[in-house]
Amino acid sequence: MTDPVARHERAKRLFLDLCDLPLAQRAERLAALRDEDPDLVDEVGMLLGFHDAEAKESDVKSSIELAPGTVLDDRYRVVARLGRGGMGDVYRVDDLVLGEPAALKFLRPDLADSGHLRREVRVARQVTHPNVCRVFDVGEVDGRPYLTMEWVDGEDLASLLQRIGRLPTDRGVALARQLAAGLAAAHARGVLHRDLKPANILIDPDGRAKIADFGIAEGAAGADPLTLGAGTPAYMAPELLEGGAPSPATDLYALGLVLYESCTGQYPFEALGRRELARAHRVQKPAPPSAHVDELDPRLERWILRCLEKDPEDRPASALLVAASLPGGGDALDLAAAVGATPSPELVAAAGGGGRLDRRPAIGLGLTTLVLTLATLLLAPGARRLDDAGLDQPPEVMAARAGDLLAELGWDLEAGDRAWGYLENPAALTWMQDGAEPPASNAPGASSILFWYRQSPVALIASDLENLVFGRGQVGPWDPPVTAAGSALLLMHPAGWLDHLEVRPDDSTGPAIAPEVVLAAAGLDPERLVKRPTDFVPDTFSDARAAWRGTTPQRPELQLEATVASAEGRPVAFRLRPAPSVDPEAQDAASADDLGETDDGVEHDATDVLWSVIEETEEWFDLLAIVALFVALPLARENLRLGRGDRRGARRLAALLAGASFVEWLMSGPHFRDVSAEWATFHERLGQALVEAAFVWIFYLAVEPAVRRRLPHVLIAWTRLIRGRPRDPLVGRGLAVGATFGAGWALVEQVDLLLPRWLGLDHWPLSVASLQLDFALDTGRLAGTVVLLGSNAVYDAVFSLLILALLLAVTRRPWLAAIGYTALFTALYSLQGAAPEVSWATVGLIVAATESFLLLRFGLLAFAAAAFSFSLLRYLPLTTDLDAWYAGAGFLGVALTLALGAAGLATASFPGSRPATTGTRARTTSTL
Repeated sequence: MTDPVARHERAKRLFLDLCDLPLAQRAERLAALRDEDPDLVDEVGMLLGFHDAEAKESDVKSSIELAPGTVLDDRYRVVARLGRGGMGDVYRVDDLVLGEPAALKFLRPDLADSGHLRREVRVARQVTHPNVCRVFDVGEVDGRPYLTMEWVDGEDLASLLQRIGRLPTDRGVALARQLAAGLAAAHARGVLHRDLKPANILIDPDGRAKIADFGIAEGAAGADPLTLGAGTPAYMAPELLEGGAPSPATDLYALGLVLYESCTGQYPFEALGRRELARAHRVQKPAPPSAHVDELDPRLERWILRCLEKDPEDRPASALLVAASLPGGGDALDLAAAVGATPSPELVAAAGGGGRLDRRPAIGLGLTTLVLTLATLLLAPGARRLDDAGLDQPPEVMAARAGDLLAELGWDLEAGDRAWGYLENPAALTWMQDGAEPPASNAPGASSILFWYRQSPVALIASDLENLVFGRGQVGPWDPPVTAAGSALLLMHPAGWLDHLEVRPDDSTGPAIAPEVVLAAAGLDPERLVKRPTDFVPDTFSDARAAWRGTTPQRPELQLEATVASAEGRPVAFRLRPAPSVDPEAQDAASADDLGETDDGVEHDATDVLWSVIEETEEWFDLLAIVALFVALPLARENLRLGRGDRRGARRLAALLAGASFVEWLMSGPHFRDVSAEWATFHERLGQALVEAAFVWIFYLAVEPAVRRRLPHVLIAWTRLIRGRPRDPLVGRGLAVGATFGAGWALVEQVDLLLPRWLGLDHWPLSVASLQLDFALDTGRLAGTVVLLGSNAVYDAVFSLLILALLLAVTRRPWLAAIGYTALFTALYSLQGAAPEVSWATVGLIVAATESFLLLRFGLLAFAAAAFSFSLLRYLPLTTDLDAWYAGAGFLGVALTLALGAAGLATASFPGSRPATTGTRARTTSTL
């Protein structure tokens, strides 16, 4: 080579490359180049000689010489020098105070004032694990700081490999498991080792590996500037060699290199010099370890190669996952607890075993679900009394009858839009406050359930804010208000008799209708009525008003009052209610001028009327939800900032609920012919779906990391499901167990409604019968209801888990949190029961206690399945009358509950189910 500049540059590059190589490899490389350019080899050899002399002199100057027997700080007696490393000298000493051996490490003089040694002690003392060498204290001798650490009577892994070549297969697996567990313990404390290599791994006489020398370790607060770029190039990840930041993934890469070398006796890359080594790490794909060792365990080989992936995202999510997935790793969650780590979602999904059910327990669980569901079905007619309400005519027939009634009463109104449904009759409920039997269903004015019908010349669009949010925007009897000219509202007895009428006259004219015609339409006999004065003032103009009081042949003891208001001879208002003299106290509660107005003078929609008897209870639940939200918000924000939350699971959960909310609207409506109204409703429901998704996203991110750390088994089946493993046996077991508990809760509620009657207690019967009927009005509404109940079950499960986690954060003990959860929800649920005397024990204590048990024992997925099964049996109308028009909806609820349990058992029991695996690629919300 004639160009001196080019020759100098080549000599410089070769010299720098050879500086990082062992002496044997330097000689081999130089010998290969001698025939090509002997002068270049001589020049580089001279430079290397000067370099080695300087390094040796520097080592001598930087070392500290302590003779055996020297006593330091009146405590440590030197036994022997153990070795000299890049950061300083290490001696074996005897601790004269404790009478135990220890290792004492001095730092190089150039690092003595850097605070590095103190930092190493602070970092290393955070980690306590059998596979990590303990660091005890820090001191100083003649201006030289030192640290004391655990003495390991053995040798380092580098010396062991140099002596025996490679480890036997079983010892390689054990070493891999121990090193991964030690790294997991360090990472759990936010500590990165950054220089994991065979020389920093000690093997004690029992063959146990201990990770030592946290000299350049990095804590959670960040790296010491002194150690930036430090490490051993041969064991550095590609991103570190290119100037990247250290991370748990870089430690895992070093782990893969150490394990490869330990199990095969070979370094995985072929390179000479740092520059070639960096390129090899970046582009070379290591040969499988089995290419060198035939009997290598395939699971160990798989994890070694995964640790050596070039892209950090393709490496295992954590060292804990590696340790738990290796042969003999034991239960992943137990291992996480042992190292003090929070298991990743991937590790949670991999834990818990297969979950397969044997045939006998599966049959027992299935039979239990079947018995509980059938018992709920058989008790439902007596508890809900749907079959006693005389609901013989389907809603379409009742709607046609309502139109005929309007015509009979002189009103020929344009029906641009119509709506109908069912509601509870609060006037009839007042007769049951003393525990008396409900009025006969064939008596006018005495049905506990009324059919309502509305028609209007313009589109009926709900406007009440509460109804839009909680009533899903469905039109009710008073939402929107009956104000448009030409609109009408009728409430009818199931037999077709008129119970309530409101008409807003338009410009049309019609024949005058005698009041007796209106009374006859209500099923009343004028001969049994006495006319009385009235102060009734309807909401619309009227020029004549009249009232009657009397009884009916069907119920002669029941005094009724009928009031008619007319305008130009046609009735514009009619109401039928219990006469005030029957029960003055009860009359005060039902004395509003019309059925849609309470004693506070404010109109309410059908939902408000239905739930008026439990309004205070709902406010307590709303208050609890608001408090939980304000607690969850900062928790979710902090978890996001620290990267602790399962963002992938939260996104999938939020997307699921948002999609379910939107699908429910598509199926059940309301929908309009008017494009503007439909477009506006689309925006409103889309916004509502996004808000609901945001709520559950916040709740999940707030609670999931804490539960994953303290109660990870609660999330195993749930995590497997949301990560795309619906056929996993543990998922099936959760669904099957949930179906059983849900059917049990439904049965308990039926007993709660019947028990006061069996015991002869006075009670105000609570019923959701009219709401059940609304869900069964048509196929679209029914399908949308099933979707809605499913999404609500998931929300309830996450919300209940949040409450349990908050209680756990306060009590610090799962059993105390369960007691607190049971006490809280016993108080809330008992307010919803039929009678306080018994409801505290039925829908209160029994349900609340089993909820907490289900969450802690079987997990979040089982709770969601239980909430869904319970809702199906509660909100769909159950009947044993096969001829009832609503029977199909009720049997659908029964069928879905049994199908959920059967599908779960099939998944958990039959060979077609696939057990959990751990070799997948990993990146790293109960009210009655």
